[in-house]
Amino acid sequence: MRKPKLEQTGEPYTELWCSGCQAFHLISSFANDHRANRARQHQASCKVYMAIYAKKYAKTAAGKDVFAKSSKKYAKTPNGIKMRKKHTWRYIDRLRSSVRQKLGGHCTRCGEKVNLEFDHVNDNGKFHRIKLSGRSRGSWAEVRWMRDAPLEEVLYGKYAIQLLCNECHRTKHQWAGPDGRPQQISLCLEQSTHGRKA
Repeated sequence: MRKPKLEQTGEPYTELWCSGCQAFHLISSFANDHRANRARQHQASCKVYMAIYAKKYAKTAAGKDVFAKSSKKYAKTPNGIKMRKKHTWRYIDRLRSSVRQKLGGHCTRCGEKVNLEFDHVNDNGKFHRIKLSGRSRGSWAEVRWMRDAPLEEVLYGKYAIQLLCNECHRTKHQWAGPDGRPQQISLCLEQSTHGRKA
């Protein structure tokens, strides 16, 4: 199909010819062409056609190779690192919120709905994290396990999880000692026993 000619009215053009769609579109539908030594200021195809073409090209072998190389290069740039961190934290927030909703969305002790944290009922979180990811500290593999595992296993299994607010979680681990007494009193008794001379 040949490109039709616009009437020479002397006024600036409001439409451009899209070589992909083979039709006229408004100038706002075209992206600016910033490449050097280009006579035209806009790209030859409209944004809609370019998006469709990019999706089709991304599925081909050559497209996958090009996108993989460009994404690796971009990931090493300052903007790429910034965007990767931004998307990572967005994913983490969505993951944590979905698990909170799965577990009820409120503290199991006081019913608080803000500042919620995950707590192992049997205080075996360290062994659970080592089993899942090989690390004793906090790992997102544990949160992903809460999302993917059946609800009964998460709530009543060997590594049962409950939702506690910040205050209840801190109170549980600060004061509940292994013998049921406040932990600080237990530590004081141990120190006085070991320091006593026979």
